[in-house]
Amino acid sequence: MAATAKRLALLSVLGQLQLLTLVTYAIPNTNLGRLRDLPLHVSTKKASFSESCELGPCRPRSGDLLIGREHQLSATSTCGSRFLPEREIVVSQNIACKRRRNKDLWWQSENGVEEVSITLELESHFEMSQLFMRFASPRPAAMLIEKSDNFGRSWRVYQYFARNCSQSFPGIPTGPRKSLADVICLSKYSSLEPISNGEVIYRVLPTGTGINGNSSKELFQKLRLTNLRINFTEFQRTWLEPQKMYYAVKSMTIRGVCSCNGHASKCLPVDDSTTTTTTTTNVSSWDTVGGSCACEHNTAGQNCERCKHGYYPDHLLKMSHPQACRRGFFL
Repeated sequence: MAATAKRLALLSVLGQLQLLTLVTYAIPNTNLGRLRDLPLHVSTKKASFSESCELGPCRPRSGDLLIGREHQLSATSTCGSRFLPEREIVVSQNIACKRRRNKDLWWQSENGVEEVSITLELESHFEMSQLFMRFASPRPAAMLIEKSDNFGRSWRVYQYFARNCSQSFPGIPTGPRKSLADVICLSKYSSLEPISNGEVIYRVLPTGTGINGNSSKELFQKLRLTNLRINFTEFQRTWLEPQKMYYAVKSMTIRGVCSCNGHASKCLPVDDSTTTTTTTTNVSSWDTVGGSCACEHNTAGQNCERCKHGYYPDHLLKMSHPQACRRGFFL
């Protein structure tokens, strides 16, 4: 029961706090309070895709995969149980960590626990374009981001981050990335400073590198996921005092869309009471991403992965082709 309560506390606070930073990755060092009501949107669609399925391959606009999925987020460690005194940290169903002397809210790990993971379990296949995190504590000296595209049966590393890559992750190249398949270690987001409000940003398709994966199978495989795991592995020991050895995340945003094989322009909630993605209070529905595709092009399935009844696949065409499903039978 105690573990369940801690899990619920984490889910709630991250779900509330990530809404404050929908655009901080695009506008660094900006007053978030002044921007929280702006109609923000960062598109992840490929150049060859349209938001209208009448024009050919189509793709929904991006949103925040965390909105409405607080109950699908978990952590291996949450503060307030063993190490931190109750006068400093309050844990409840609605607030994971709240300093009484400060109105700021954040999720925080237990003091002294160095290896901590935050995991998002999705109800379907999605395509993630970007992860943004803002820390209330110093950023980890080392961390890595992993994804699964088979509901957690196997995992692959997206990227490593470390203040000293050769020491924290021996043998991992430091870049630059030359292809989407490259996995590197980056030092940019692992420095000691700033002590608070530091950012970690990961883009699946990096900007300014010349890597172009538009409409490719490689890009699709890189974007597609069912689970995301963020592993904090090392403290910033040159700063932390023994009583302050923890990680604290102030906000998190995961940009992405439902994965529809090019056959939908809208993401709908999954018709299941345990996975329905509902709009979070005071958040406009345009940024919510459902887990089921509104399939067109005579396709069906949660991800438009098959032809609808009465239509059959043309095996001369890829399933992502807008005319892949036709009446009649194709050998």
